[in-house]
Amino acid sequence: MIRLAQEDQQAAAAAADLVHGAGSGFDLVAAAITIGAVLLVALIVHVLFGSMLRRMSKRGGDRVRWGAILAGSLRRPLVATVWIIAGLALADLLVDLTAHLMPGNADVSHLTTAMKADVLPPARVIVVVLALTLFLTSLTRGFQHELERQLAEQNGTGVTAVQGLGSMVVGLIWVLGILSALNGVGVDTTAVLAVLGLSSAGLAFAAKDLLGNFFGGVMLLFNRPFETGDAVSVKGVDGTIERIGLYATQIRGSDKRLVWIPNQTFTAAIVENPSRRTHRRFAETIGLRYEDLEATPAVMDALRALLDAEQGFDQTQARRVSLAGYGPSSVDIALLAYTADTGSDDFEALRARVLLAIAEVVHRHDADFAFPTMTIDQPPKRD
Repeated sequence: MIRLAQEDQQAAAAAADLVHGAGSGFDLVAAAITIGAVLLVALIVHVLFGSMLRRMSKRGGDRVRWGAILAGSLRRPLVATVWIIAGLALADLLVDLTAHLMPGNADVSHLTTAMKADVLPPARVIVVVLALTLFLTSLTRGFQHELERQLAEQNGTGVTAVQGLGSMVVGLIWVLGILSALNGVGVDTTAVLAVLGLSSAGLAFAAKDLLGNFFGGVMLLFNRPFETGDAVSVKGVDGTIERIGLYATQIRGSDKRLVWIPNQTFTAAIVENPSRRTHRRFAETIGLRYEDLEATPAVMDALRALLDAEQGFDQTQARRVSLAGYGPSSVDIALLAYTADTGSDDFEALRARVLLAIAEVVHRHDADFAFPTMTIDQPPKRD
């Protein structure tokens, strides 16, 4: 009887060790409750907060959507972080369970100790820092796009500065996030910065094109030779600026092709920006027939009156109608005027209207336009 009682006590002690981890501090029930609570919180955050933040991120309208931007930037990092932390908690439980079930195995003990001390804590730090970095970069991009939209609806100025500043802030956030992650896992960031400082000359030489494009982008940001939406011409490429980055600028050509131009190209190339001109020039040369030479002065006077009367021309700018010279088959008259309508559609409409009016003036004076002719002189026939 005494032996049976002793065996019952040993069995009870073994069961207690399995459940509570006697002597090792491992409590399976408490750990299971903890991981269940973590998974429950992760599920609640995913379903409740995730859906709530998703609905908030879709709200907007004509007003600035700061709340929607904040919700949209927070949703994915928050949900992903909660699930990853739950997975790490589960891994921690599995490590404790493995150590409890095989207490006499030296390899398992060494592996579990390394996991508990060297792997799981740094992993938690990296997850938190990465989630915070993603949140801040997403928030910065959201603010940047909202400011771009607001500026585009107003007058379009300042969009380039916002784009460049946003890219610089995002890059700074990533640098700080990486340094924080390294510091959190025990890496001496001071030594890392010192090594980078010593090798900066070599890095600068190896990445001279990258640095040249970066500083070229900074120059474009502060000098602002053009803005997003401007029509420019550089190195034989004509198109509209779509985006100015810190490394390259995107130009949409007239044939709708997207062209990437490194920013350092703009520091050494001649850039034409027709979008910033104050006037557009109307310069035409018409040729009258030589037989209309006597009517030429009257035609020129009528053309001057036409340019003076046309409301589309800026009357404060130069206007000229002059005899350009004698062509091979025409008497050439040059016309010059400037219009304040710099848009292509408005200018082309004005040009068409003035050209048709010029034809009416010429015909009203019983003259006509010349066309290429050739006169052949033949020697007289001999008898």
